[in-house]
Amino acid sequence: MSLAIDAFMDVDLSSYSVLNWLRGQPIVHLFKSARYRSVDRSYRNKPPRDASFAGPRNLAGANMLLTIAFEDAELTDWQIRLIRKYLPVAAFVVVDNSVSDSGAEAIRRVCAAHQCSYVRTPENPWTGSPSRSHGIALNWAWENVVRPSQPKAFGFIDADMFPLESTDPFDALKSQDFYGVVRYENDRWFLWPGFCFFNFSAVAQCALNFSQAWFLGLDTGGGNWNELYRHHRLAGMIQMNTEFFPYKPGIDISEGPMQRCGPWIHEVGQMGRLQLLSDKRAVLRGMIEQRLA
Repeated sequence: MSLAIDAFMDVDLSSYSVLNWLRGQPIVHLFKSARYRSVDRSYRNKPPRDASFAGPRNLAGANMLLTIAFEDAELTDWQIRLIRKYLPVAAFVVVDNSVSDSGAEAIRRVCAAHQCSYVRTPENPWTGSPSRSHGIALNWAWENVVRPSQPKAFGFIDADMFPLESTDPFDALKSQDFYGVVRYENDRWFLWPGFCFFNFSAVAQCALNFSQAWFLGLDTGGGNWNELYRHHRLAGMIQMNTEFFPYKPGIDISEGPMQRCGPWIHEVGQMGRLQLLSDKRAVLRGMIEQRLA
């Protein structure tokens, strides 16, 4: 499919007003979408910077769980240990999207110590845009890690998402082709890529795109709306229940959010008051160390 046709998938021309058309906004958005698609297509074809611990290439019959790591080896260490304790059925792969070599080296060392599969993405073209950087890293992982491995099923979780008790999100895929946390935008929806799972056979031939579909109002992961989600009905589909909460009493959620997804806990990265980030990490550390004791 040409880049021009791809770009039309990311822009809803019927949503623009006459004034928008007079200002040329739809044309600008089409050109931008085509550029995003072109950058993405080129990026998917690039080799990894490091695959010292790439692990098995064929995981037929197995469940593959991937995380997009970024600059924080402590999170990677916790995630590997908790996944092995509470979700041992999954073959866990760390896909490192770190910008700095020092950050990547620290994560690589953690993976080596745990004998965990590790691969570092090519240099990311969207380092100034966290959502775009994450989305293109997910697309690279889909094309270069998941597809060649041919697992029974696969899932993506955020780098700061942790199971706190025994769980198996792949179990939901026995009755449906994908599962996770659903996000909505008007009449469209998508699976949040911080917690999403798929039967590989159901999507193996799909042109999956975990990037934003910004001009449709959809954040990272929304690029799969036209290719996948719009062909399915949510009614009757199992979803992961989720809620945000303040990490400690006496503050608003916006000041220090954490997210609960069933038995999983999400640190919610750098969101909230900067002055509280180290305290929030300390609270998370306490939760995790209690489980790993």
